[in-house]
Amino acid sequence: KRREETAVPSDRPTERDETTDEQLRWLRNELAGMDAPETGLLVMRYRLGWTLERIGRAVGLRPGAVDGRLRRATAELQKKARESFDK
Repeated sequence: KRREETAVPSDRPTERDETTDEQLRWLRNELAGMDAPETGLLVMRYRLGWTLERIGRAVGLRPGAVDGRLRRATAELQKKARESFDK
């Protein structure tokens, strides 16, 4: 909860280049290949900006369980990204 209260969304525009476009294509492809419930959690959290509590209410989980699932999903994406881009 403390982490959520201190998070500040960035509204600054970012400069896109070929690397960014490649990474976005990669991420979209990875998300498309994930299980629907896992993708749903990521969308609710990072696209819609929902709190862990709100996500939990929507899917019938405790906020701690939502946090754990999100952590595992993002850790797996990070691992795959390192394997794909850190060559």
